[in-house]
Amino acid sequence: MEPDYDLPPHPSVKEILWVLLGTILLLVLFTLAIPKDLGKVQLILGESVIVLPALFLVRAKGYRFRSVFRLNPVSGRVVLLSLCLGVSVTVLGDEIDRIVGIFIKLPPEVEQLIQELLGANSFTEWLIVVFAAVFLAGLVEEMVFRGLLLQAFERRFELTYAIFLSALLFAMFHFHFWIIQVLLLGVLLGFLSWRSDSIIPGMILHWVNNAFALAFRHVKSEDLGWYNWHDHVYPPVVVVAACVTFYALKAFWRVSKKDA
Repeated sequence: MEPDYDLPPHPSVKEILWVLLGTILLLVLFTLAIPKDLGKVQLILGESVIVLPALFLVRAKGYRFRSVFRLNPVSGRVVLLSLCLGVSVTVLGDEIDRIVGIFIKLPPEVEQLIQELLGANSFTEWLIVVFAAVFLAGLVEEMVFRGLLLQAFERRFELTYAIFLSALLFAMFHFHFWIIQVLLLGVLLGFLSWRSDSIIPGMILHWVNNAFALAFRHVKSEDLGWYNWHDHVYPPVVVVAACVTFYALKAFWRVSKKDA
């Protein structure tokens, strides 16, 4: 895409790729060096590591924090629609996850690791898990992938390529067993961020998705008889979620800031 010289200064794609490389190296070092006796605090530290190189770049280069990370305000209607999308997309994503899981099995050792990380034996541990896996994950991942990264790609590539590439990199930062699901989610989050010129809608959707995922992991399947159906989501629930998603996206397009 041709550069728009009215846009505020933003890190180049090259700078951001270096940031991502630094993030990967930090995550590897963190995984190797973190003391195991830190318990759930390692979740907070792990999520914080993701955004540290980006914060360093913004600080070192003197970029404007709010514009670089797309922390622009949105209307109350956009917030409400983002909440609706958070619930409906989470349901659709759950069904997609179950379908993909038929072909791509999550290894038992990975499942055990996730359970250990997201499990809690006290109220304090619960607070830490919710803060890290829901609030912090949604905040820092949207700042990096839909704020810093996507904006740079928008200035360098056509919009569809920019959204897809940012979603692909987002997916690659997660377990490869979930790459299809996370890629689809990343595309939607990228669209919301671009359309509203803010990461807030995506952040809300991200929070809702992670909160439901965390809750589902700790609720017995027999307590969700209205929701589960033969290892799938109950079809009427999927249909309702699809309809809500469709109409919420239409409304989001209409009320969000960016012109079509």
